[in-house]
Amino acid sequence: MGATLLVTGLGCLIAAIIGGRLKVFGIVFPPLQSIHRQTLLAGTGILLMIAGAALLLHAGDGPP
Repeated sequence: MGATLLVTGLGCLIAAIIGGRLKVFGIVFPPLQSIHRQTLLAGTGILLMIAGAALLLHAGDGPP
C-alpha cells in the first residue's frame, strides 16, 4: 500500500509540474487550466508521498 501511495503521489506531482496532459500507469491527467488546480494537485501528490513513506517506514516490527 505504501508503494502505491508513493507512485500515485509522484504521478500527481509530475502532472502538476508539467501542467497536466500526462498518462501514467493507465491514469490520464487532463490539461490543467489554472494555477490553483496545479497547486492542489501538487499538494495532494506531496501528501500521498508522505503517507506512503510513513507506511513503508512503519511497516516493520520496530526499529532496526
